[in-house]
Amino acid sequence: MTTLLEKLNAFNPKLYKSANGLSAIRTLKLIETGKQTFEPDVLYMGTNANLETFANNGGTHLILITDEAIPDYFERNPPFNILKIEGEISFNAVFNTIQDIFNNKTKHSLDSEILLDSLAQGQGIQHIIDMAFRLIGNPMMVLDKSFKLLAYTKNITVNDPIWTELTTKGFFSYETVSLMKHKKTLEKVNNSKLPVLFLPKEKIKDEHSNSNYSVFPLLSETSVSQVLSSINIKGKAVGRVVIMEVLQPIKDEDIDLLSLLCKVISSEMQKNKFLINSKGIMYEYFLADLLSEKIKDLKVINERLMYLDCNFKKNLCILTIKPSQFDLANIPLSYIRDMVGSLISFSKPIIYEDNVVILISRSIDTPFHEIDFEYMFEFLSENNLHAGLSRTFQDLSETYKFYQQSLTAMDIGVKSSQEKYFFEYEKYLIYHVIELCSSYADLKDLCHPSLLTLIDYDQKNKTSFTQTLYTFIENSKKLIETANILHIHRNTMSLRIEKIQEIMEVDLDDSNFLLHLQFSFKVLDYINKLDLNND
Repeated sequence: MTTLLEKLNAFNPKLYKSANGLSAIRTLKLIETGKQTFEPDVLYMGTNANLETFANNGGTHLILITDEAIPDYFERNPPFNILKIEGEISFNAVFNTIQDIFNNKTKHSLDSEILLDSLAQGQGIQHIIDMAFRLIGNPMMVLDKSFKLLAYTKNITVNDPIWTELTTKGFFSYETVSLMKHKKTLEKVNNSKLPVLFLPKEKIKDEHSNSNYSVFPLLSETSVSQVLSSINIKGKAVGRVVIMEVLQPIKDEDIDLLSLLCKVISSEMQKNKFLINSKGIMYEYFLADLLSEKIKDLKVINERLMYLDCNFKKNLCILTIKPSQFDLANIPLSYIRDMVGSLISFSKPIIYEDNVVILISRSIDTPFHEIDFEYMFEFLSENNLHAGLSRTFQDLSETYKFYQQSLTAMDIGVKSSQEKYFFEYEKYLIYHVIELCSSYADLKDLCHPSLLTLIDYDQKNKTSFTQTLYTFIENSKKLIETANILHIHRNTMSLRIEKIQEIMEVDLDDSNFLLHLQFSFKVLDYINKLDLNND
């Protein structure tokens, strides 16, 4: 009835609302002479002569066409909803106008079913937009919070600079964002809880003062009229839908349907864990695109950086923190993200793929300050969290590669050491090489045969030449230092080295052999740690 009051404003209606719990309206009927029964979900049209009969027989909604006063008690405490229209009014004109409203509502219901069906089909945002275009009849686009294009109506010519820029580049340029900020367009949109209609100044008239949307002037003289509405998840804006007035005028019904369209797209977007966990900050979307390799072109990266609130230093690295499945149920990822963001200076943390991923930037090579390390280790240990740190890099287009490094460091580190929480890729690089080799060969086949011979000799003769050789190699072949570590005389050490070379039949002064020997020890260490953890 409130909707009818707004739609029938040309007839100057007056609404008397009943305090009773009343049903929705299904259809419209005229009150026939002698009618004694009335359906609760039907809107009836009649005159003063029908008032008492309508009240006594359970009537619910009445359009009253009259040029007379109605009894006071109907005005003070109406037993049903009365929409009164006075004066010399055409009965047929009112009836036909209301019938058109009902027909539009029926079409809106059918449109709603089509949109909801497009969501149920699960074919993504582009499919929803394709279906919505058939209903609204104008091209439209979907943007995320960082002004990146997610979907749009294709095969339609739109002579608008914003449309051309987005469909060509996939995101707004720095110049466009700067212009929007200068014109306070973003501020208007962000502050409006209603859809925003952008029109040329000469078209902004009183007839556009509608409570269902806000009206503002266009960004530029070359722009096409458009309506824009936010997509929200749990009260947080995650994107926007824009309808361009190209093929036909934008109608109030289109704006009503736009509200449902935003909800349907919101439901589709909630399948994306990143959007659910996002704080809605623009850099999060940018970093997620880097991590997923959706943007790799350095020119595009630098252009998007211009309007993001990110002042990255020269040296970058990726820190990834992963809770166990048990701890994930007890520690919210949002808590880890926010804590890490406060612990590490110059960091941009996001939740991505059930991990907390932090892009750290420094003007120096060292990724952490000493105080960062202290707090970080304490936080990881207290919360039973594992973390992997990539090597340092400078090119943001390589973010994905270094994210994979941080995951690899964490994966290998956890498998080889159950007591540690923090793993640097630099220290596990050789183990990564060994792990890559494991899919092609038995790892022991990578070891130098002479080392396996020495190990076999120790096992048969209860000697410790392998340990002596390892200590000797680790100490850069310094005889005296090695002897001191092993608590033996230097002459004994010399004799052991001679014996080792004799058993292995090798020359320890051969640099190529030493390199292979060091690698062999790493392989055996890796195998041993895996065996210990499997036990």
